[in-house]
Amino acid sequence: MIPAQEQILRAVEAAIKGITAIPGLTVARNRIEPPSEDEMPQVRMFQGPQEDATIFTGEDGYAQTVIFEGWVTGLTEQETQLTRARLQAEIHKALHSDVTLGGLARDIRPPDQPLPERLDLEPAPTVLGFEVAYVVEYATAEGDPYTLLS
Repeated sequence: MIPAQEQILRAVEAAIKGITAIPGLTVARNRIEPPSEDEMPQVRMFQGPQEDATIFTGEDGYAQTVIFEGWVTGLTEQETQLTRARLQAEIHKALHSDVTLGGLARDIRPPDQPLPERLDLEPAPTVLGFEVAYVVEYATAEGDPYTLLS
């Protein structure tokens, strides 16, 4: 059986992989080293902290933070900035088009507090990175880390 937390992370990853408006976009999980320009555009997904968010009896509630790093390049500085803005918008659109991730989650929202910057990037005019985080709220049956509740 796949733990509920991993089911949620896979669903988030699938939503981002479904972005078709950015040609050549690739998605990687937990990749740390910066991509080369020929690997861009790229979104990297990292599992952030998970907090207890139990509200109702009979279930265990969670708030799982997911962090995305986006990397883009372009022929000009203006094209690169436009691509970065489009990719940020497409990530938002992908996650908010179904905030239940097909019935697995209860909500997707921005984090309550900004997260510390992870990017160690010396930007060039035609290479830009960004970071954005979302919190996925979900619940499992009480004491059962495998069974998601909708």
